[in-house]
Amino acid sequence: MAYAATNDKLSDAIGEITQLRISSDKEMLIALNKLSTFPDQCIFTPDPHTRRPHQHHDLRSLIESQQIASYKEFLNSFKEVKNGVKGLEHELSNLHDICNGMAKNLTASKQNSRNLIDEIAKLENERKKLMKERKLVLAYQNSFQLNADDLKILRGTEHTHVDVLSPEFFRVFEKIQRIQSNVSILMKAGHQVTAVEIMDQMGLFQETALEKIYRWAQSHCRSVENPDLADVLSKSLSYLQIRPMLLKYVIDEYSTHRRSLVVRSFIDALTGVGNIKGIELIGSVDPVRYIGDMLVWIHQAIPGEKENLLALLKNCRRDDIDEKVQNCLATILDGVCRPLNVRIEQTLLAGYDCIIMNKIDLLLLFYIETIEQVVSGSNLLSTLKELQSSSHQTFINQLKNQVQAELGEFRPPSSDLTPSSIINGLLSLLKDLIQANATAEHTHTIIDMIVTPLVSQVNQVANRLGSPDQGVYLINCVNEIIKFLNGFQDTESLRNGLQGQIDAQSDRLSSEQSSWLVAQLGIGHIYTILHEKIEDPLSSVPGMDAPALKIFANKLDTLISNQESVLLPQLIQIGDPQTKKNIQKQSFRILVAIYKQVYEAVMDPKNMYPPNLLAFDATTLEEHLCL
Repeated sequence: MAYAATNDKLSDAIGEITQLRISSDKEMLIALNKLSTFPDQCIFTPDPHTRRPHQHHDLRSLIESQQIASYKEFLNSFKEVKNGVKGLEHELSNLHDICNGMAKNLTASKQNSRNLIDEIAKLENERKKLMKERKLVLAYQNSFQLNADDLKILRGTEHTHVDVLSPEFFRVFEKIQRIQSNVSILMKAGHQVTAVEIMDQMGLFQETALEKIYRWAQSHCRSVENPDLADVLSKSLSYLQIRPMLLKYVIDEYSTHRRSLVVRSFIDALTGVGNIKGIELIGSVDPVRYIGDMLVWIHQAIPGEKENLLALLKNCRRDDIDEKVQNCLATILDGVCRPLNVRIEQTLLAGYDCIIMNKIDLLLLFYIETIEQVVSGSNLLSTLKELQSSSHQTFINQLKNQVQAELGEFRPPSSDLTPSSIINGLLSLLKDLIQANATAEHTHTIIDMIVTPLVSQVNQVANRLGSPDQGVYLINCVNEIIKFLNGFQDTESLRNGLQGQIDAQSDRLSSEQSSWLVAQLGIGHIYTILHEKIEDPLSSVPGMDAPALKIFANKLDTLISNQESVLLPQLIQIGDPQTKKNIQKQSFRILVAIYKQVYEAVMDPKNMYPPNLLAFDATTLEEHLCL
């Protein structure tokens, strides 16, 4: 019965199982899938050691036991977790304690930081204050003191040879000058003691620097033509202006050196160097060129020396630089004075003619004026002036001697009364001298030295001649002199004086020509009769009768057709046509005056002259005679 019942239950269970739709029941599938993981049937057989006496062998109990095992396993794992949580809790507690400690420390640090910040702010203010004070100290030091580097630069080469002063040295020197000028600020601020101390200290530094500049400039001033040293030398001399004596010593040293070089170069130019011929080789051939070449060399040397001086002093103040250049140039050129003086004096004593001496005199005068514009007040200029004075006096003496020698002997004029060869020779000499002349004063002197004795000699020769030869000869000679003087300025007064002599002689010759003309025409007795008081008709007076007047009219016609026929033979020798014409006109005017009186007497009815005795009146006669 029991078995049957069991089977019924099993059948019912199986039926229920078959009725289940396992494929659609997810939970069932999961459970079955879980069961499939259990091992084979033996695993459901309990362990003999653990099996209980009344324990049923069924799946539920197995599952429950497995579930219990799982729970135990979970419980054991949870214990580990719990132990881990407890450890974590302990560590967190420790961490909490640490954080609390850190919080306390942080609070304390925050308080300390606040104090530190205040301290830092205080220190920062102190730092700013110190920085300001440091800046003030540095500014004070830069304005009133030399730093260690400056002192090293200033003294570093004090006892050693220096080829070139460095820009840093000049910077330190300028700083010293700037400090000295800044001391006035301290004086105004009331720090007189400090200012005096600084001035004393800077004065010592300045003297040290100036001493170094002076010694360097003195030893290198000869290298002004070196482009590497020219700028440094110029700057050095500009600083030495603070001590004028030191600057003067350097310039004197430079002048002495350049003077020796110029003298050496001048001597080489005179004597020649190598294959180059010297100036002295042409001295005996052409003395004017010889002296001119020497003066040209000196004149050409001046611009180069002046350029070097200006380059040396270009940075100096302009107030006295011109005077320094003048004095230095004068010193440099002093060296050529002695050799130049000796050679020119030898030339002057060689006895050249006055034309050459005049050229030398004018050459020296020209270079005196030229060099005086560049180097006034120098020994060279004084030497040239002395040489010019000597050459001028030599020229004057030689000219006097030559003129006296030419005019010394009396030589009567030629038969044609033309100027003698002596006059032409002296005028030719005067022309040569004046053509080389440069100044009006010199020209006037030469003209006066030749023309005055020449005119005097002409008058002396003329006075020994008879009249009218005297007047003709004098007019010819003086006209020749005036013609020569017309080509030169500033001779008007002399020409006027000479023209006065010609006019005086022309008046004398006009009077003689008039007398000659009256005599040739035979109207002397007619003029006398006209001025006598005669009551009878003039036609009845012998010499005034109609035939006599007819003869006079015929002679007058001949005169009109050939005016030269009644001239004095000497007047034909007058070389100047205008003078000759003037003399002839004056005599013709006298003739016209006499003819007018004759014509009026003929036209007067009381004189009973036949009509048409005279063909024309006095006015017509003037026209015929071109008056």
